[in-house]
Amino acid sequence: MAEEYGIAPDVERAEVAAVSRRHVLAAGTGLLAGFGLAAVLPGVASAAPAAVTPKTDLALFRPVQVSSTAYAATPAEFAVDGLAQVGVRGSGWRAAQGDGQWIVVDLQAACRIDSVVLTFEAQPGDPAFDAAASRSRTSGAEVQSSYATAFDLDVSGDGRAWRTVHHTDAGTGGVVTIPLSVTARWVRFTASRRSTTNPLGLNGFQVFGSGPQNRPAVHGWTSFPLRPHADPPALAVAPDGTVPLDSGWVLTMDDWAPTGDGKALSASTVDTRGWLPATVPGTVLASLVEQGQLPDPVSGMNQLHVPEALSRHAWWYRRQFGLPRGLDTSPGRHVWLEFDGVNHEARIWLNGAEIGTQSHPFGRGAFDVTAALRRSGEQALAVKISPMPRPGSPGDKGADGSSWVDAGGTMFDNSPTYLAVSGWDWMPAVRDRASGIWDHVRLRSTGAAVLGDVRADTKVPDAGTAEVTLTVPVRNAAATAQRVKVSAAFGPVSVSSTVTVPAGQTTDVVFPKQVVKNPKLWWPNGYGDPNLYDLTLTAAIGAATSDRRTVKIGLREIGYQYDLPIVIADGRATQTVDLAPQTARFVRMQGLKRATSWGFSLWTMSVLDSSGADVAQGKPSSSLSVADGNPPERAFDGDPNTRWTSAYDDNQWLQVDLGAATAFDKVVLTWETAYAATFKIQVSQDGGTWTDAASVDNSPKPLTFLVNGVKIFARGGSWGWDELPRRMPAERTDAVVAMHRDMNFTLIRNWVGSSYRQELFDACDKYGILLWNEFWDGWSTDPANHDIFLAQAKDTVLRYRHHACATVWFGCNEGTPPPIIDNALRDIVHSSTDLLYQGNSAGGVITGDGPYYWQDPKRYFTGEATGGKAGFWSEIGLPTVSVVESMRNLVGKDDPGWPIGAPWFLHDWSTGGNQSPQSYLAAIDARWRRRRAWRSSAARRSSSTTRACARSSRRGTRNSGTTPPACCCGCRTRRGTARSGRPTTTTSTSTAATTARARAASTTTCRPT
Repeated sequence: MAEEYGIAPDVERAEVAAVSRRHVLAAGTGLLAGFGLAAVLPGVASAAPAAVTPKTDLALFRPVQVSSTAYAATPAEFAVDGLAQVGVRGSGWRAAQGDGQWIVVDLQAACRIDSVVLTFEAQPGDPAFDAAASRSRTSGAEVQSSYATAFDLDVSGDGRAWRTVHHTDAGTGGVVTIPLSVTARWVRFTASRRSTTNPLGLNGFQVFGSGPQNRPAVHGWTSFPLRPHADPPALAVAPDGTVPLDSGWVLTMDDWAPTGDGKALSASTVDTRGWLPATVPGTVLASLVEQGQLPDPVSGMNQLHVPEALSRHAWWYRRQFGLPRGLDTSPGRHVWLEFDGVNHEARIWLNGAEIGTQSHPFGRGAFDVTAALRRSGEQALAVKISPMPRPGSPGDKGADGSSWVDAGGTMFDNSPTYLAVSGWDWMPAVRDRASGIWDHVRLRSTGAAVLGDVRADTKVPDAGTAEVTLTVPVRNAAATAQRVKVSAAFGPVSVSSTVTVPAGQTTDVVFPKQVVKNPKLWWPNGYGDPNLYDLTLTAAIGAATSDRRTVKIGLREIGYQYDLPIVIADGRATQTVDLAPQTARFVRMQGLKRATSWGFSLWTMSVLDSSGADVAQGKPSSSLSVADGNPPERAFDGDPNTRWTSAYDDNQWLQVDLGAATAFDKVVLTWETAYAATFKIQVSQDGGTWTDAASVDNSPKPLTFLVNGVKIFARGGSWGWDELPRRMPAERTDAVVAMHRDMNFTLIRNWVGSSYRQELFDACDKYGILLWNEFWDGWSTDPANHDIFLAQAKDTVLRYRHHACATVWFGCNEGTPPPIIDNALRDIVHSSTDLLYQGNSAGGVITGDGPYYWQDPKRYFTGEATGGKAGFWSEIGLPTVSVVESMRNLVGKDDPGWPIGAPWFLHDWSTGGNQSPQSYLAAIDARWRRRRAWRSSAARRSSSTTRACARSSRRGTRNSGTTPPACCCGCRTRRGTARSGRPTTTTSTSTAATTARARAASTTTCRPT
């Protein structure tokens, strides 16, 4: 029936006339109530269709043309995609700047038109948006278009002759309904004046009426296929005893669900045949792409055909299932519903009962659903995924070279979250902001004793010995205390201990150190085999096993070598400089080299005499420069919370006048974050002639990793984002980590914690790749939601701490977290693991980061590329062009890929950013010019040689039947033409391969073998 009405079979909601999707779905048991059985079930008799369609949106998914389109995810087709809503929750068309913009829809047949409904993004009161300003702190609620205050509606029967059927000079924006009574095929909207300086934006161009039944079938991204049945695959118990719930999910947008009530949606009678099959683990966008509703944003210009509105809506996921045989639901057992990761917030219902809420992407949820499960029959699970509250309003990179068009700074307001999800200078915004059930879901049955995340600490005193200490948390889910026997076994080790766990509490069972002789140690790639052991943990109450887990561990000891003279804590570090006894009037701190990109900054500078008295407090002071409104006297005012700050340059000084020659032997400096890498303490009698009293070098000795006592050369990659729609199944993760192994890498940096997932850690364990992990902060920003941030940080550390690859945790990208966060993160890592925590990914024990543009490779060997620094670099990069297959995928199938064009710019060919591909392109051009010059020179030499060879060849053929002399170019093959005219080949070798090569080249004069 859908086809008969000119609507594709997958259009099962949007074609219903003048009523909301929710109304239609709520009217009966899904879409069958709206269409009748004959519409969706083959073989059911029905009356013949009418000659014309009922009143419906005739423009839905029909071809449109426009006067212009803004460079944004606002193509013309979004005006007729069915998501006609005011504001940022609607998708729509946005024109380029200027008045006189128009849009034309082809109804593809003459239709009776009763009304036109225009839905503008903007409405009265919406301010103009400054598209040229930074988007870093945009909220995502910004309306970036205007509405038409003066416009015309025209219709046409042939697309050439137009008749105006409506005109106004008083457009009101929002939703405008224009009654009509006309017959036409084409409808045109033309705006002659806008409400603000924003470009025109139209979120809905709907034409209601009726038309013939034979219009071409159409579909759009909002038309989900109507499936003949909604029977998800049966569940099965996995080898580890859990029941994976990763398949069989369906989803729909909040506006399209029959109700917004999770209790109702988790009832067993909900018809979800019109919902979309969902990819779990995965995001909303991944599901829409996998099902063919939206194009893959990683290819071509597709990113501009994926709507931002995805991140402004909640999404409903639903899974119906029966409990599999083998899942123990007997009395005394607890059944847990576990979510390994959702984004941004999930409200969860099971069989009509709301069982919990989980928010932010990095924490796990485990919900006791024992009471909510039906003893038999179908179970229904409904999850409402709500978007992050502040998604930002990012732009898109383009031919203007723009790079800094992201809304990344806004992400700290949603913290903890994926900081690059709203774009970064090197990646585009993810249109749905990675909303969805992005990680695994499962059911687990346990008794009252539930095992936690094991900790395995290893010491390797020598190559033949490993000393292993296991810590196993066990939680009591019962209302009374329980005696629990906890056992652990791997390789030659088998230990157990019985403890009493109070009701609702967790106890850490710490086993005595186990000495393993001749262990199979875990080694990084290139240093030995990454051997792993299966560690089996059990918790038993009496004779019954309550819980059982198996994980892989590697026996290795991670060590660290570094020297950090200055450690900033709570924004300060105190440094004492002991001097030989001095007597002077003036004392100076002569800064030489800065340790940071800022200048020099001191909270206090004290000059102490032998009794410990500060003889400099309150005395006159001066400095070479002042920055940020912090004058020199603040370092001597006795207030520990005021400071002096210099200009952001090296070789800055701060001095104090003691008033008279004074005896002292010590200077105490309290540095702010901007401390000196090198400096001197100088003294003077007259303030003009200075003598060095001490020279101090605060330069850190950079970090070196050791594994099992062996220094490891850290070669690796900074892994910023595993995949835009987060499609990373285990086999793909395994493959990409294996590539790191094949490149002789030893380390992957999990940049800003963007790629936490079990599969990454498993693959790094398997291939011997060290994993540098980070938390979700950058540039010393104070993230929102401290309690959630720290709770998910702790859960993350506990979850992954047993992995052999886990090597270090950093608190912040290119900065140090605020003290309250920095100190808490340090406590979490140090109390939960034996691993290192450092605050700053680009400072302290890390030498630096960058550059990000192409330079002559020799500059890395001279030190010019790194500012003279050498050590541990956290990230470095340069533009590059991949293999042709990847480039064809990048530019898209309809783009030749060369010359450099729009897809390149959209995909990070940003001439105005850190990557500066101009220098890379110039280097390629220079090499190409040299190559062409060389080939031209070689061709001239070859031509000369050819003529000489020909003369030699002619001399040889005069002595027919004899072996010709070697060619003058050194080849052993002569070509000539026999008197019969047939080509002849004579070679000094008798191999078939050589003969074949000579025969294949018979038109050439000579061919060296």
